[in-house]
Amino acid sequence: HFGIFEYSTLKKNFFWGFGTRLIENFSIWMAEPEKALLDHWHLNQGEWTGSRLVEMRYQNLDQLDWGKILAYAKSNYAQYNV
Repeated sequence: HFGIFEYSTLKKNFFWGFGTRLIENFSIWMAEPEKALLDHWHLNQGEWTGSRLVEMRYQNLDQLDWGKILAYAKSNYAQYNV
């Protein structure tokens, strides 16, 4: 059992920040972790408060490039008042 997966569609202008990976002889497109997190925040409406972030129980946040997240957010999500 791998968990619950949810698929969403993004507008074409948000279709960036991914690369191809070979997994068990299948070539797949996979988002960079930083882009995946921004997409998650974008697709799940509501205010992202500190308590909401804690409730999400995110793991391995120390492995993310927070500078990249901020740069991506400012340049590509500016209309959302990041």
